[in-house]
Amino acid sequence: MNYPQIIETKRFLLRPWEEKDATLLYQYASDPAIGPRCGWKVHTSLDESRLTIKQVLQVPGTYAITLKEGTLIGCISYKETKDADALEIGCWCAPAYWGHGYMPEAVNALVERAFKQEIKALRYCFKKDNKQSQRVAEKCGFVFAHEEETYMPLIDETWDLVVMYKRR
Repeated sequence: MNYPQIIETKRFLLRPWEEKDATLLYQYASDPAIGPRCGWKVHTSLDESRLTIKQVLQVPGTYAITLKEGTLIGCISYKETKDADALEIGCWCAPAYWGHGYMPEAVNALVERAFKQEIKALRYCFKKDNKQSQRVAEKCGFVFAHEEETYMPLIDETWDLVVMYKRR
């Protein structure tokens, strides 16, 4: 997959993470409404957020979601799966920006890019009780495939995940 540097939508830019994003990442990632819903621990320091940017977020296919005026509001990424013809989309948004339709817009932007590059399917997973993620997936045309039990090593929990697919 050729991951574009920047993807533009109607309301925002999906761009690579930068070190300057650490302050807002820490603000968002220290909120227990974010990390534990996504399978990672709440950040406890600005240094932890800086390290996360360097070691986790600054990779091809992972984007900071920023409003066009520049405010960081979340993250979205593609990652490879065991299925060579499919990529998995993961995303989160700061609670202050929930309910504005940002995540479906970002997910649809990645879907469009992937399908232009001959990816045959996209996978979208979420914790079974995460109704917001379910709504995003449904709005973007993902279809229920199955449920699976998955160990989340960063938080040492086993989750019941809902797995949905969108095929070209």
